[in-house]
Amino acid sequence: MAGEVNATTMRVVIQSVKEVSGRQFEPLLHAAGMARFITHLPPDDLRPAADGEELVRLFHVVYGMLGESCTRLFHRNCGVRFAEGTIQGTWGRTMLALAPTIPVAERSAWFVHKLAEMAERSYSRQTVSEDDQAWYLSAEICHVCLGLTGIHAPLCASAEVMYALLGDQLAGRHVRVVEVECAAMGAPHCKYAIYK
Repeated sequence: MAGEVNATTMRVVIQSVKEVSGRQFEPLLHAAGMARFITHLPPDDLRPAADGEELVRLFHVVYGMLGESCTRLFHRNCGVRFAEGTIQGTWGRTMLALAPTIPVAERSAWFVHKLAEMAERSYSRQTVSEDDQAWYLSAEICHVCLGLTGIHAPLCASAEVMYALLGDQLAGRHVRVVEVECAAMGAPHCKYAIYK
């Protein structure tokens, strides 16, 4: 149901979780069935490196250990690391080189569509829509929220932070991103507003 996750995405996730979780890193990976990544990071390429169910299980273990509020903080901190890892990887370096070639007036829209393509290659099909206020990215599957219910506020802080930080570097302006719908709160999909 959650599909495959490519090696680049898993590399960024594992490095981020390690930095954020400290001493809990190894127990988290063992509980999620991902112990193979404790000592061997996946390469920076698009070959499958994990089953999406493993990623879902990892985030469920985090939620079970930390509860809702601390899980949100965990994901916010991971989002910073996700952005750093993404911008330092192949995709990020390519986008940093391309961004100055895009006219400033078109760069925000360019960024949103490139972000959707990257997110789709990384973990889930994305739908892009737009109105006068914002562009919206809707994820078909959210590995953070899949199977969770009864959450009181949007949980996917990692995507909010990551998208905003990537936008700050690639769109040529400060980018404000807010999760406006969350699957763990009963919405059909997790949906992010990237404000104009």
